[in-house]
Amino acid sequence: RLFAAVSGRADIFHVWDDFASQRGTIFSPEMWRRFFKPTYRKMFALAKSRGLYVWFHSCGVFPEVLPDLVDIGMDIWETVQAHLPGNDPASLKKNYGRHIAFCGAINTQQTLPFGTEEAVRREVRERIRILGKNGGYICRSDHVVKKETPARNIVAYIDEATNFRFPGCTSAK
Repeated sequence: RLFAAVSGRADIFHVWDDFASQRGTIFSPEMWRRFFKPTYRKMFALAKSRGLYVWFHSCGVFPEVLPDLVDIGMDIWETVQAHLPGNDPASLKKNYGRHIAFCGAINTQQTLPFGTEEAVRREVRERIRILGKNGGYICRSDHVVKKETPARNIVAYIDEATNFRFPGCTSAK
């Protein structure tokens, strides 16, 4: 009914399900494949049948099942917590960048609230340089920006993301 109601009015189907922590999946990959994957496969197929992109939110680290999500039709993964072991931006881009777009990767646990303005700028440039090469990256914080984040760091983040240029380019990519 949801897909029928939004037919022709939406471009993206956004679904979320945090099944991982910052150390790995909450369930074994076998359990995830048995209980979660079939449901996601059906939901994603319904979205695709209506011409919608699948934007999937899940926090944490889940390298064992990320290929499954790509295989069943995930188009955009939010939120990439690039600071976590197992979520190395270069590896993610190399292994999945031809298949999905990445959303997030600007650290709201350390860099934004506690880093210097230059550290924020450096992280934003690095994430765009790696995850944004040839497209496929939505530069965004990996979670909600917390109230203790200094305004100067938020301004540096927005300024760097807005004004970033790939070497040799005269316009934003």
